[in-house]
Amino acid sequence: LADPMPFWLFGVTVILLLSPKFMAVLWVVRQRGQKDHFGGLFSLLASMFFESLFSILMAPIRMAFHSQFVIQTLMGRGVHWGGQVRGDQETSWADAFRYFGWYSALGLSLAALLYPFLGLWHFVWLVPILGGLTAAVPIAAWTSRPVLGRWARRHRLFVIPEEVRVPPELQALSADSVAYLPHIEGDPFIQVVVDPRFNAIHTALQRNRTGAWPRAANLCHKALEQGPQELNNRERNILLSDRNSMLALHRAVWSTADRARLAAWGLQSDERKLTDV
Repeated sequence: LADPMPFWLFGVTVILLLSPKFMAVLWVVRQRGQKDHFGGLFSLLASMFFESLFSILMAPIRMAFHSQFVIQTLMGRGVHWGGQVRGDQETSWADAFRYFGWYSALGLSLAALLYPFLGLWHFVWLVPILGGLTAAVPIAAWTSRPVLGRWARRHRLFVIPEEVRVPPELQALSADSVAYLPHIEGDPFIQVVVDPRFNAIHTALQRNRTGAWPRAANLCHKALEQGPQELNNRERNILLSDRNSMLALHRAVWSTADRARLAAWGLQSDERKLTDV
């Protein structure tokens, strides 16, 4: 207890981690009317507190995942980054134990191993790390619950100005206008190739990759001759990233008279009539 160095290190760490948050809150408070856009002063401070606590608990979990990725890379195993789920899909307890159970077990094991050697005072310094690892499973399960998000929204926690004062652009995007937007059903790759609406939106967001065209041309031929099911994910991504390939595939599919090819793309011969959308 006589050594002040741990307290100095702890204080410097807290300043480095939390001072940007405090300065941001101070800036909002000093701007007239800005704090109301974040739910009010109390909600703003409470949001900062809960976000800081959540970040502390999440830091060791991210550290463990990043360490796992590095080890897998050194072992020659690929690391797959899947797409994020932005809907209301919850993480079941079974999935939480499956993907995070090892980290909770690691946290408990380290706590049981280190406490007898370190003693209470020194063990307290490891609580933020071991606590986050130990709570990995419930954190993964509970933070995926939409009910928590709705509760926070009702209490004006974690809100941003666009949620408090909705911009006119978002107000104009009403439920009636959303109903006219296309919806993906089935194989997304096939939908982007076949559906004129999806194809137009997708190709408008892509650019022509002239360097990839020889490879993409062969993949287009493969997709037309053997069907889209014969393309693996890497080959599909090559085509999806090239505007000319997607336009060529769209025209070729809608121009063919071969019923077998049409069936491979989910079309019938009498469906090859484009309508205005």
